[in-house]
This record gives sequence, structure tokens and C-alpha cells, in this order.
Amino acid sequence: MVICMKILKRLFRYKLTAIFMIIGQVIVLFTIFGALGVYNKAYNKENDRLRSLYKNVIQMQITASKKTDVIFGISNDVDKGNLIIKQKFSVAILELGKAYLCEVILKDNESLKYPLLSGRLPGKEKSNEVAVGKNKAKAAIKQGDDLFLTIEGEKYKIVGIIGSEVSDYWDDKLLLHMDSMGDSVKKALANQVLYAVELCSDSDIEEKIYSTVYGNIKSYDGDSSIEAVKVNSDKDSVLEQTLAKENLKINVIAYCFCILNCMVVSEFWILQRRKEYAIKKLLGMSDIRLIIDMMREIIEISLLSCCVFLVIYMVIGICGGLGVSITLRNILLVVGAEFIAVLGTMIYPMYKVLKNKESFKYI
Repeated sequence: MVICMKILKRLFRYKLTAIFMIIGQVIVLFTIFGALGVYNKAYNKENDRLRSLYKNVIQMQITASKKTDVIFGISNDVDKGNLIIKQKFSVAILELGKAYLCEVILKDNESLKYPLLSGRLPGKEKSNEVAVGKNKAKAAIKQGDDLFLTIEGEKYKIVGIIGSEVSDYWDDKLLLHMDSMGDSVKKALANQVLYAVELCSDSDIEEKIYSTVYGNIKSYDGDSSIEAVKVNSDKDSVLEQTLAKENLKINVIAYCFCILNCMVVSEFWILQRRKEYAIKKLLGMSDIRLIIDMMREIIEISLLSCCVFLVIYMVIGICGGLGVSITLRNILLVVGAEFIAVLGTMIYPMYKVLKNKESFKYI
């Protein structure tokens, strides 16, 4: 305790610059953790996206020549793989006041890629059922122990919450099943002209399965247009695109600005100590020893700044903010970024000493 007090007394013998350096270092740490939070969010979101992919997918863009019930017969005799409407179909939700894109399970022969936080996926019962992401669930009306949404004028029971504990990838999801849809949604689906349907599987998709789907569509609407493409998912990451959407550049710019600020403060730090350093040089202290002395003091201030930051961070964490998981990768990123910040703070003092400026020669 006595040693700590002596160190603090020595660090704060020039109070103003010490305080400004601590504030600068704390802000640097906040920008580092802010950027790390953005990176973690994008990284976890990308991992959830990759886990949602099937090994083999045939994407079909179906354009009906007229409004028919073609979509209701598309899964006849399909006994392998899953058939899912992935895009271009939206339903109106009364509680949210607008229409939202919806995915519809037409056929599920193998496990589906929708992670559940609670409940199950729709389709087991013939009554109106839906599974939703966390954002949709917030708007639901609670009746007893159950949650309900009004979709296309009909009440749907939320039987499952789709989501992830580490990202928001699934938070806006809305999922229906052909076997548990009400008449109003079926009518809206039948009135579609354009459908985006995926035949997906974690095993090879046999040609005859696609031929069956193709034949089903043509049997209902011979003049319909079908554009199909087979996608063999190699699960390539698009993390850079996800990061671009999360505005990581703002955090990086703030981090660079903070380092420049630390460099400016270090100049005032030198000016306040010029007499002290001049005396040390007159007494024979070499440039290397003087630099080591400066580095030690800057590192001590940086460590003190880390302690101040940790206290603030824990307080904010208790209040429910700045959640960053503790992993080896995150620790290395924080240590590396902080090292660069400390090095940036040292550059100007080292330059002054090595260039042997006049301010160090005389009192």
C-alpha cells in the first residue's frame, strides 16, 4: 500500500498532464472495446449465418403466368430435402402495423436450420402457429402463458422463439409452416405471382427430386417460368461485408484520433518536465536511461488508466452495457491495440531526447 501511494505521488507531481494522459488512455480503451464489441457482434452474426446454410441448395425463382395455387402443390411426392419459401413473400402483422417478409416451410424431410431459444417450430398442429425472432416477439400480445400475433387478420400462436444468444442474426425472423397456416395467409400466398423457393439439404440433392418439384409446378401452371441454380455451399465467410454494415470504420477513426490526442498530450508532458530532465542530463544521465525513465512513467500511467477503465467498465457492465466475451483472441486484440496506443504516446518524448533539444541542455 505504501509503495502504491509513493508511485501515485510520483505520477501526480504534475497533476494536470497526468490527469489528461489518464483521460486520454481511458478513452483509447473505450474505443478499443467499442471496436471489439462491433467486431464480436459481426463475427458472431457471421457464424450464425454460416450455421444456417445447407450443404446443397437449389434456388428457384418461380414466376406464375397467372394467380394460381401452384405453390400448394409444389411439395407433392418430395420425400428428400426441405422446401422453403425464402424471400418475396410478406404478411401484414397488426401489432407491428406493417407487412414483413416471411419464410414458409413447404416441406421438411430433414432437420431445419432455425435455432430455438424456446419452444418449437410450427407445423405439428393444424391450428394457426408461427415461430418468430426476438424483435417480433416483443410486439406480441400475451394471453395467459401464450403469446399471439395477428397475421393477415387471423390470430397466430407463437410456438417458438428463433434466435441466438450471441448475435441478432435471427431477431427479425418470421416463420410459418404450410401445414399450420390460416386461410387468410394461404389466400395471400395464392395471390403471389413471384416466388423464391429453395430446395435444400445437407446431403446430395438427387436430380429426380428437382424433377418432381419442376413437374409439380408445371402441372399447375404450364406457362410458368422457372429459373433454377444449384448452390454448393462452401460456407465462405463474408465477415468483411458484415463489418461494413456495422460501421467499424467509425471506431477505427476514433481510435486513431485518440492516439493523436495522446501524442499531443505527451508534448505538454515533456514541457512540464523539461527542467527536471535538464537537471538529470547535467548530472550525467544518458539518453537511454532518460528514455527508460520516461517509458517507465508512461507505462505506469497507462496501467493506472487501465485500472480506472476497468472500474468504469464493471459499473457499466452491471448496468447492462458493453458486453464483450473474454477469449484469447479478444485479449490479444486489446493488448495489441493498447500497446500501439502506449507506443504512440512515447514517440514524441523519445524524439525529443534522441534529437537532444535545447530544452534538455539548460534549466
